[in-house]
Amino acid sequence: MPKVADEEAVCDICGVEVREGSLFCYNCGGSVTNTEAAAPATTEPIPSTDTEPKNGKADYDPAKRRSERLEKRKVRSVESRQIEIVWEPRTGPSWPFIISSLVFFLIAVVVILAAFYLQ
Repeated sequence: MPKVADEEAVCDICGVEVREGSLFCYNCGGSVTNTEAAAPATTEPIPSTDTEPKNGKADYDPAKRRSERLEKRKVRSVESRQIEIVWEPRTGPSWPFIISSLVFFLIAVVVILAAFYLQ
């Protein structure tokens, strides 16, 4: 198989090839470096914490990530409750509806009378 002149970008953590120009891996979310020429870092290195391994690469465990995602889903899940909706008919007349209907009826009568007068 012939060698390709333009090499793919590779994830530092899981080693998966990602699209050109990507900054983060779509598989694990780790940072991506280009294998042909990585620019030297001009910023100060971040001091390592106690949880970070000494080899410089983050510890990636797919089973651990999967269990963390499942735990987050459990926290977000909400128990569904059954809601009972009961129709209760109105007792007595609806006075706001009756008054607004009469007002609109009177406005319509006035408009019709004005149309006959101006004709």
